[in-house]
Amino acid sequence: MKSTNARSIATIVSEQAVAEATTRLQASREEWETDQERNQNEAGFDAGVRWVAKNAHYVELRNLQLLREALDDEAGGGFDEYFEECNECCYQVSELVGSAILQGHEAKVDRQEAWDFWKSIGVEHPSGHWLKGFVLGALELFEAVED
Repeated sequence: MKSTNARSIATIVSEQAVAEATTRLQASREEWETDQERNQNEAGFDAGVRWVAKNAHYVELRNLQLLREALDDEAGGGFDEYFEECNECCYQVSELVGSAILQGHEAKVDRQEAWDFWKSIGVEHPSGHWLKGFVLGALELFEAVED
């Protein structure tokens, strides 16, 4: 980013100070991003548990379980990669997960149905980290109940 001030950074601090600030701020950003991801994951986990406890139907949970199994069978970390946001993809992760819950992971994705599902549980634009937590929380309670 270009400075609009007539003075340059170099006249205020040394190159070493700039390098140290860059390293410190990059580490701080990474810590902040990790905290944000953890918070989103935890919020999703809690929402998944609440959904199973209050509203979920067996077929939806079975569909979610089959999605998880299919992703676990993929080589190269299929489950973790599935929840990464992709700007070049045809569908958002929330559309894929919502449709998988409602119709099964091999069915045609229905965007509107997926968005209606997420709205029905109180979230409109879930992030990939939130969705991953949601799936893990929902399946953890489902498996505990199923045993």
